[in-house]
Amino acid sequence: MIVILFATLVVASIVSVTGLISFIGLIGPHIARMITKKNDFNTTILSGVIGAILLLVADTLARSISSSEIPISILTTFLGAPFLAYLMSRLK
Repeated sequence: MIVILFATLVVASIVSVTGLISFIGLIGPHIARMITKKNDFNTTILSGVIGAILLLVADTLARSISSSEIPISILTTFLGAPFLAYLMSRLK
């Protein structure tokens, strides 16, 4: 329970400092590490590419889901929060 509380506080502080789209910066490196299975320079480049792709897909969905534009932060939160919960559950 303390780990979940600590992780929640860390994520909340990161989002409050960097903005509402920061989930992209939190999940991009984890997805890249899952793909490459390493932690080297190629993972850094891949995490940037994955973050750009995730943001592009979220922006496209936000503009095309309804007649009015949905804030992109809503879609990135719907993507990022479950993914981070999945990562936390894998740590046990």
